[in-house]
Amino acid sequence: MTPHPRYQYKPEDLFLTVFVYIDDWLKPYQDLLPQQPAQKATYSELLTIAVVGEILAQPYESTWYWIVSQLFREL
Repeated sequence: MTPHPRYQYKPEDLFLTVFVYIDDWLKPYQDLLPQQPAQKATYSELLTIAVVGEILAQPYESTWYWIVSQLFREL
């Protein structure tokens, strides 16, 4: 039995792939997105975290953001 395609990649590869797609998709709209003075992450980064959480079927948003902040800090 082959593993589900969701589990064939390392999480870092999944983050990178999703980020590239989202960043390319948002490029034409960068001027339209509001910029906050204390914003620590780009919209592409925030959307990437949310989309990867959905792909991995994370049931709790706050838990997923905690996991990302602890395990994937270097990304």
